[in-house]
Amino acid sequence: SVPFQSLRSEQDPLQNAPEGKKKKKKKKGVTKLQYVDGEVVCRRLCDTLKACGKHRCTNKCCLDRGNQEAHECELVCNRTLKCGRHTCVRLCHKGRCMQCPEASFDDFICRCGKTTLMAPIPCGTELPNCMQTCTRVHACKHRVDHVCHEEENCPPCVVREWKPCACGKTKLLAACHAELPNCGVVCGKMLA
Repeated sequence: SVPFQSLRSEQDPLQNAPEGKKKKKKKKGVTKLQYVDGEVVCRRLCDTLKACGKHRCTNKCCLDRGNQEAHECELVCNRTLKCGRHTCVRLCHKGRCMQCPEASFDDFICRCGKTTLMAPIPCGTELPNCMQTCTRVHACKHRVDHVCHEEENCPPCVVREWKPCACGKTKLLAACHAELPNCGVVCGKMLA
């Protein structure tokens, strides 16, 4: 009978190789094991990319290792929605976020009352511009040439009319809203 050692040396060519040329064999499928509560479990980190495509599984001894679809991401998406004011509350996911679920339950009525948008108004909805002529009381007697608006003050009247210069010597053609137009001539008065 052949001793066990000599039989092994004949089958393993690396056994007789010089020390410098020996290669370490990689052990495939071998996992470091540990005992937890009397059960054998592995310590290998899963590191599988989750279904969201952004985060990885950090569990040890994961039964679904390598199966991306089985790894649902538990983090909240939190990306800014199309409305620009709210964030996605769904679990982290691939693709586009849903439409903003927020809404206003007040009707939109323009200042003149001729343009309306009935509630509910989804968040991010662009409110319509009223194209009717502004109906507010204006400081001048000229015809109003701007449309209904939400701003508190109306734009200044730009109708040109003859106005006395600040020096009082001449009259100038200036915009209605210009209070004291200047002719540009030196008035010659003493400064106070």
